[in-house]
Amino acid sequence: MNIARSEFVMKTAVHRFLVSFLGLCLLLASPPAKAAADSLWQLQLREGAGGLAGSDAGYVTKTNGIGTMDLVWSRTFTVKSNGNYIVRMPYHSEDATLANLLLLRYSYDTNDVLKLDVKNDGFGMWTGQSLMRNSPPGAWDARYCTVHADRDGEIMVHALLYGNPCAVRLGPPAIEDYKTIPPQFKDYTNAFSEDQVRAALARRPAGTARVGRHNGRQSLFINDKPVPAVIYKGVNATRSHGDYASFAGQGIDIATVCIATGERPGGYQCDTDPVWLGRDAFALDRIDAALLRALRRNPNARLILDIRIEPYKAWGTEHPGEIVRNVRGERAYGPCSYVGSFTGDTNLVDPPQSGKWWYPSWQSEVWRADLERVFTRIAEHIKTSAYGKAVVGFFITGNDDGQFVVHYHDHSEPAQQAFRTWLNGKYGTLENLNAVWKTGFTNLAQVQVPPQEWRSDITHYAPGPQPDFREFKERNPWEVRERLAAALKRAMGRPVVAMAYAAPYYHALVDCPHLDAVGMQADYAHRRNGYPIGFNSVCADDVGDRLLFSELDLRSNTGEAWAASEVYREWVSVPSDARAWRSIHRKVAGISLANGYADWYYDMGQYFNDPQVHDEIGAVRRVRERLLETPRGHYRPDVCVVVSETDRHYLAHDEAVIPYDEVNFNPQWLALAASGVPHERHYLKDILARRDLQRFKMYVFLQNAFISEEQRRDIGKKLLNHGRTAVWIYNSGLISEKGKSVEALSALTGIRIQTEEKVARRTMTIEVPGVKPFGGGSEMYWQIFNWGAPGLEVFRVADPQATPLARFAETGQVVAARKDMPGWTSIYIGAAQGLTDDWLNQLARQAGAYVAGPPGQQLNLSGEFASIHALRAGNYTLRIPPGRQRVLDADTGRLLHTGVGEFTFSVQVGETYWFLFK
Repeated sequence: MNIARSEFVMKTAVHRFLVSFLGLCLLLASPPAKAAADSLWQLQLREGAGGLAGSDAGYVTKTNGIGTMDLVWSRTFTVKSNGNYIVRMPYHSEDATLANLLLLRYSYDTNDVLKLDVKNDGFGMWTGQSLMRNSPPGAWDARYCTVHADRDGEIMVHALLYGNPCAVRLGPPAIEDYKTIPPQFKDYTNAFSEDQVRAALARRPAGTARVGRHNGRQSLFINDKPVPAVIYKGVNATRSHGDYASFAGQGIDIATVCIATGERPGGYQCDTDPVWLGRDAFALDRIDAALLRALRRNPNARLILDIRIEPYKAWGTEHPGEIVRNVRGERAYGPCSYVGSFTGDTNLVDPPQSGKWWYPSWQSEVWRADLERVFTRIAEHIKTSAYGKAVVGFFITGNDDGQFVVHYHDHSEPAQQAFRTWLNGKYGTLENLNAVWKTGFTNLAQVQVPPQEWRSDITHYAPGPQPDFREFKERNPWEVRERLAAALKRAMGRPVVAMAYAAPYYHALVDCPHLDAVGMQADYAHRRNGYPIGFNSVCADDVGDRLLFSELDLRSNTGEAWAASEVYREWVSVPSDARAWRSIHRKVAGISLANGYADWYYDMGQYFNDPQVHDEIGAVRRVRERLLETPRGHYRPDVCVVVSETDRHYLAHDEAVIPYDEVNFNPQWLALAASGVPHERHYLKDILARRDLQRFKMYVFLQNAFISEEQRRDIGKKLLNHGRTAVWIYNSGLISEKGKSVEALSALTGIRIQTEEKVARRTMTIEVPGVKPFGGGSEMYWQIFNWGAPGLEVFRVADPQATPLARFAETGQVVAARKDMPGWTSIYIGAAQGLTDDWLNQLARQAGAYVAGPPGQQLNLSGEFASIHALRAGNYTLRIPPGRQRVLDADTGRLLHTGVGEFTFSVQVGETYWFLFK
């Protein structure tokens, strides 16, 4: 479609919308400058943006897909040096998309570079105040900005509208002193005595747990009976923590309770004293005390002991060679959430009253062996404990934020040795390593852990030290999880489950036979009503007889665990009331039910106190119970999203630059969630190894930077045939063992692509009828984080036989194209995070794939269940999955529709709808 014609159509549609809904006639023939001059919002159009600002009422219309509308409030606000403030601006929109940002900024002068001052709220400011949300008619949302004034003066407030055409109404901004809202706490009490607990345990068999198949799905078995895989992840039963009784009232008896191994407890909620006092010194009775406290609130609890790993205080002093070291040789010390404190001054850490301790290297065999002994002693104690019959499993928590998240490069000798051993296993011979690394080592001992770096002169690493060490440091701690899980199970002598975090999910899980389950968490900001959630790491069928848990770390209307500002509460999605919580809850739990995941409710601060919240938890548990007893059908999607575990390892910039970030902001995953296209995510190596994964109609290569030479041959033989469509995004196939090669990328995609390894800021505009023009997920990321970074590598299509689909607005160069190949169709999209929700929907339809509904609403669907979270109001038409003929209300079982075809129903923005298929 002609771009000018497209803009004219969009202006006309927006004009009609504003007339009917807002009662304002925008004079399209009037110059934008004149319209802005009459408004309290002064409009500046930047980078080619088209748009109009109305009168004092604050009506704003963006009419194209490029550039930024900068609206400056005509009145300034007075601030004092070192003062902390929050600016609040109401807004209302009904047609915003996932490709729209509304950013609140401030400046002291019109010439200042706009920025976020994140001193107060960090990620809460960046990612929780970016994407627009639609609102019901008559309702307003709010945008916030934290200000830390660095001088006395007057600040100007800016509202920046970015992305696709849309209309928004802006209210007058206001400023106030920065403040926090305290949490709402009540006292928990124990309902049962110790004697009553012992009497109840005497009537119970020793608890067992395992993961197995039931009705075609991975399921949790307690005492050999399949049960809904729902866990209350409490911390401890204290006056302020441990809602065990209320969860038991909703039929959820499986619950965690925490202990800490070392001298510093593993977080303020884990208030047990340490059970590991020295080399061979233990206080294991403290485990009994923690178990008893939980059982006094629910004597029927099936407990999972959460072991939070810490060394005893003197461990590092006794083993100085086993401590994490930085490139300067300084040792790491705690306490810390992530390892980041290093020193060469032993007097800072060694004195007994310092409150600090040395941080052991996860690669240290001495540390691993000690932990294995400690875990064995803990399990042996559980076997003989008066309360041990209640224990059905263990949760292994490493103290890199509890999740074994390793951001640092460990230069200790244990890490050096472990890295060399891992390289030997990967390459087999020193000659093979030298061939890939382009080095001339004569001895493996010459290999060193590379220094941590964030390059700006290149965009991707060729195979070599940096990507290999990144892979090693993510994969290696899985060996610790597996070793400790095996020790626990051996010592227990009865079937129990072993669990851990996966942050992010890593496919090393399938190589850990003693680990039964891992948990992941959905991104914080987009749990809030009106957003989709880009959460769906891998198909549950790909992990064998294991469970993938979704962490329902859902703050409720009873608040946070600590005093927090409105900005932070927005980021973690604190709802206004129990009804809003219900919709958030169903949105996130619906992902699990549709994808075969389990759920745990993580309670760090009385999140679930509201009785209506507990009623909702019970209702969802009953839906899960009905699905548990429903045999799984034969339906599966037609679209496969191809993922790889090493993609981020090859990025030369900070790993978040092209956001693989699952917790904070990932535009591509949000677009997949809102596409209306059911899909499965599979690892490339699994796809190429399994015939059942080689039958999808469409494959979306999700920025798979490294694809080996063997995998390239197999892709050509096994996937690129039978009329299939392959979509390649950004750098998919840029790198192999032979290095970086745009020629190899061109050969893989069948489309001639050009690039120079330079970075630039480019906006992709899509030229496909029926698809909105803006397609720059990575550019949205830059706008949000406002880093002033130069951009990403620019890939462009230079193939006269390919049909252009999108161009760079800045240069007119073709960035996306389609080419019909012999027996298959190739779609290449050169912009990172560039596959939009409506574009994927259209491509899937063209590929003959099953598409369940239109784009623009979050859809999660299986052959038995569907969850729709409304991102905008209107009617929604759901195509019933093949082989199903009845649509039922998930809660009541009431028949809503019968027959094949389509089911249409009305949705309200921010609400979640659940259906069962029969």
